[in-house]
Amino acid sequence: MLGTDCADADSAETDGTSSDNSLRRLESRARLFEPLTDQMFRQCGLGPGMRVLDVGCGTGDAALLASRFVGSRGVVVGIDASGTAVATARQRARERGASNVTFVRGSLGQYSPAERFDAVIGRFVLMHQPDPVATVWRLATLVRDGGILAFQEFDFTQRPLVRPELRLAVEAFQWITATLAGLGVDIGMGMRLHQTLVSAGLPRPSMLVGAAVESGADSAACELIGDTVSDLLEPMITLGVATPDEVGAPTLASRIRQAALETDAVIVSPYIVSAWTRVQRRPTGDLELAETS
Repeated sequence: MLGTDCADADSAETDGTSSDNSLRRLESRARLFEPLTDQMFRQCGLGPGMRVLDVGCGTGDAALLASRFVGSRGVVVGIDASGTAVATARQRARERGASNVTFVRGSLGQYSPAERFDAVIGRFVLMHQPDPVATVWRLATLVRDGGILAFQEFDFTQRPLVRPELRLAVEAFQWITATLAGLGVDIGMGMRLHQTLVSAGLPRPSMLVGAAVESGADSAACELIGDTVSDLLEPMITLGVATPDEVGAPTLASRIRQAALETDAVIVSPYIVSAWTRVQRRPTGDLELAETS
């Protein structure tokens, strides 16, 4: 799925070509989204010596970035349900010499650390949860009093921005959005972060809205669009969003790139919304939803 940390590793095969493609996709995604995540980490207060939990860590982008913030005196733990994603994340950590980050396979609902964290972070994870308020409440119990909860989520509800407009790129965005919605993904989670955190009994969060902007021959956006459509192709067809002939998945990325180069188009990703808050008092007992207007 577009930008998610798990999709690439889960679809990777063991042959050399597939491994090379997976690496390309990881690098492209990191280039697109890392600056926005870096900004959130700086503003939410991640710093040296902290213990950080990255939930739904996937192949490790956010956790590896956080490991640079906490330094050699800090610790980052990434947890994900996908064994393939965790294996890829571990390999990436070894290759980078990131000895302060550990990746474990596990379920958020059953994860019980020996001690609480200074911060819990999550990127593109709440949109996939059936009850994001309950998920946030649960994660807040893993944070020390005064600790940080920080999330980044897509908002696919806004019309994609491509200038000059490229019909194929806009259609591809629409295919992705309709398929995600059909699969039960909350495509508006980004702009619902405020309400979600407040409903979980947390203080009103600080927030940022950003987007990745790409143009030119080395744009990573075209490949990411094509890869995401390919990942979602089966449910896309099953849900009746598009036909294989309409999509033309094998050549979609190259066709979008060619059209973008011919018009020198600028492609803007869906909105990426960041929200963070401090856990003033960790929740206990049963979940009680805060009253909201």
